[in-house]
Amino acid sequence: MLDQRVWKLPGRVCLGAVVALLAALAACSSEPAPVNSADGAMDVAADVAADAADAADAADAADAADAAVDAAGMDGDVTCGAGPRGTGATISRRVGPEGGTVSLEGVTLVFPAMALDTPQDITITSTMGCAPRGFTAATPVYRFEPAGLTFGRPVSVTFAVAGAVEGIRIYWSDSARPGFSSLGGNAVPGGVAATTTHFTEGFAGRPPPCPEGQCHEWYIGGCITPPCSPSRCVSLTNDERNCGTCGRTCADREFCSSGVCQCLPPRGACGALCVELRSDVANCGACGRVCPGPIQRCTDGVCQCPPFRTACGALCLDLRSDVANCGACGRVCPGPIQRCTDGVCLCTGRQVLCSGICVDTFTDLRNCGRCDNVCGPTQRCLGGVCNDCAPPRRVCGTACADVSSDIDHCGACGQPCAVGQACIGGRCTDCAPPRSICPGGCVDTQTDPANCFACGLACPAGVPCVGGRCQCPSPEIVCDGRCLNTQSDVANCGACRRACTGAAPVCVAGACVCPAPRVLCAGICIDTASDARNCGACDRSCMPGVACVGGVCGGPPTDAGTPDVPGDVSTDDPLVCATPFNRCGSDCYDLNVNPDHCGTCATVCVNRPLATRTCVDGFCGIRCATGYGNCDGNLLNGCETNILTNPLHCGACGRAPTEVCDGVDNDCDRLIDEGCPLRIDIRTGGIGIRSPTVGTGGPESNSSTCANPTVATGIFGAERGGVQALGLRCGGISLSVDSTVTPHRYGVVVRGYSPQGRVGSPAPSATAFGYDCPPNTVIDRFEGLVGSSIGTVRVYCSALVISQVPSGAWIISRMPGIAGTMFGSGPGMPYDVQAEPDLDGAPGVYSLIMGRYTNPPMTPALNQFTAAYSRPFLTLR
Repeated sequence: MLDQRVWKLPGRVCLGAVVALLAALAACSSEPAPVNSADGAMDVAADVAADAADAADAADAADAADAAVDAAGMDGDVTCGAGPRGTGATISRRVGPEGGTVSLEGVTLVFPAMALDTPQDITITSTMGCAPRGFTAATPVYRFEPAGLTFGRPVSVTFAVAGAVEGIRIYWSDSARPGFSSLGGNAVPGGVAATTTHFTEGFAGRPPPCPEGQCHEWYIGGCITPPCSPSRCVSLTNDERNCGTCGRTCADREFCSSGVCQCLPPRGACGALCVELRSDVANCGACGRVCPGPIQRCTDGVCQCPPFRTACGALCLDLRSDVANCGACGRVCPGPIQRCTDGVCLCTGRQVLCSGICVDTFTDLRNCGRCDNVCGPTQRCLGGVCNDCAPPRRVCGTACADVSSDIDHCGACGQPCAVGQACIGGRCTDCAPPRSICPGGCVDTQTDPANCFACGLACPAGVPCVGGRCQCPSPEIVCDGRCLNTQSDVANCGACRRACTGAAPVCVAGACVCPAPRVLCAGICIDTASDARNCGACDRSCMPGVACVGGVCGGPPTDAGTPDVPGDVSTDDPLVCATPFNRCGSDCYDLNVNPDHCGTCATVCVNRPLATRTCVDGFCGIRCATGYGNCDGNLLNGCETNILTNPLHCGACGRAPTEVCDGVDNDCDRLIDEGCPLRIDIRTGGIGIRSPTVGTGGPESNSSTCANPTVATGIFGAERGGVQALGLRCGGISLSVDSTVTPHRYGVVVRGYSPQGRVGSPAPSATAFGYDCPPNTVIDRFEGLVGSSIGTVRVYCSALVISQVPSGAWIISRMPGIAGTMFGSGPGMPYDVQAEPDLDGAPGVYSLIMGRYTNPPMTPALNQFTAAYSRPFLTLR
């Protein structure tokens, strides 16, 4: 990919006598133009030949150049400098505005805070490309993506370098101009470091040596005389102190690009100033766009109000509390006593909004207690209730008072009692101790449950007041405001809220107990007279099969002292068996499963050859030893058949299975996995099937082929609007076997990504691109747009799997395709070229592309291509 970025100082070769190449360049060159790898080799060879022979005519110079090429052996990759190549490894990490670090092998990127406006997936790839000719690379060439991404703050890049770092610099490419430029390089432990403001490709190394008094011009790839100072070499294309011409210094917050001072992203140029268009209220999102209002601000290039404020015309208002804009611009809260709360018009205090007016429903005769509730002519609205003030009460101003007991209206309205007096019978009377004056009159706070110890301190319902304290009669205590007897209350047994559960549901003397005759065993009420695990007492278990009768295992003796009678089990032996056990002699047995007492006490099952005796549902049987079966159904001769080797009874009696690929001899023929594929061979290349031609053709043609038995695993090329060059990356294939599952799962492993030439010749300003299929997948489809040239191209990648069809044959099929990246931006009609499967369903895999293209001095473009594919097939062994 990097050969498209190697540049020289060529030009129009003058017709006439051919002189040394540098003299021809000085006399005839116009603007820089690109060369491909072959052109670069011829230039070098021509220089050597011209200087050596000093040919007088063009024919002699050409002959000398050819001889120099042959002598120098420049039939290899003469566009590459010395240095290591990458491994193809890649890594992706998501980095946000907070910053972060991404590392791969010997390169590390450090993003400071606010270098990125939004989170980005940052990818580093160790490419197999090379440094430009003449350079001595100290590291592989790395690709950094997304390509063309720019940063708000410089990003630090560090390359690990083995050995001395003196003279090593970091070189960086730019999609907007050709070649590599120097970022400089500061020595750090184990390598060199610099900063960058954009993404493309980069490496660390040393430039080609230049003659004394000259230096390297990175953008045109040659040695020049310093343009500004004999002691300092500068690049007028990117030197901020000599931008475009010597001595032109870029202002603060500007950088030099292509000889022009430009604003440092993300700032933009507004006249002679670099302005932060994302936050400048006078240039918000665009030059001259002013945010209206004194408190508006510019956020991400958009005029916005501060948090919790909304733009109403040119003003930023708080719609949550503005009575003139309550909840929405222009929504006015009516009435002088209203307020705006959380965007809703509300009245103040205890006022209520009734018919658009705030009223006090505690006293308003027309809205008493609620809106539109009108009191009668003789009523008053007192505390939100229409009150008639029937005798003995009367209306006293805004109150309805009983003048016989009201201390504010005692005997008459407006006649209050003095301090320390109560109104009794309409007369102010002194309250003599131990009584006290309370709203209800003179009360004894030592005994009054409504005013116990103090006025208004009421005891719970049913709780008396004794000595000024709310107390329950003994033995009751207060539980949740009630007097309860915790000695017998099952919900409050022994203490408040301590409930007796269903296991011990009775409360006796403050303790949860079981009802007789049950006793509490491990928190459960148990009848020890019949429970075999707690027979007679807790945790006293009977023998298996023995019942608990009357608290005795086996039951109490029924005829103790009576002489035993042979065969009589009902004498003084108390044994009683539990269901489903039966008594046989002096023990209890389950006659359904016991092989010594199977069905009856006297039936004993016997062992058979290669088998173990069993008793199932009271019938004797056998259990075969591992690897054997009773295939003749005769119990007497036991398990006579070896089911591991008998093909008629393979694995089980009467079963003759077929072989499956699982590492086991399934059909008992002493062969394992016979007929299963152990090797795969996929033919490609010359026997491929050509797809329909895409495009209208052109004057040049060439091809890119994956050598047999490799297949296409990726594409690379160059784009400038449309696609100008397109090549294949190829990978080897082999069989994969997953033996962790049964049957085994087979697939195709694809390894390696080696480039194989290309179709087309890119223009100088073309941008390189490349896409590799995900691991273990191959290209099986091309799609895009095509007009007079190939406008866009995209590939689909599929995984190949191996399976066995019902007929027993093994076939290759492919999984659904994965869409790659779309390259190019030219217009046209859509095309879709797929490697179609054959009649048996075997998929096609691409191994060749061929096409036609234009070449300089015409406008370069890839205007036709055909993809060729072949059918993969299996070789079984």
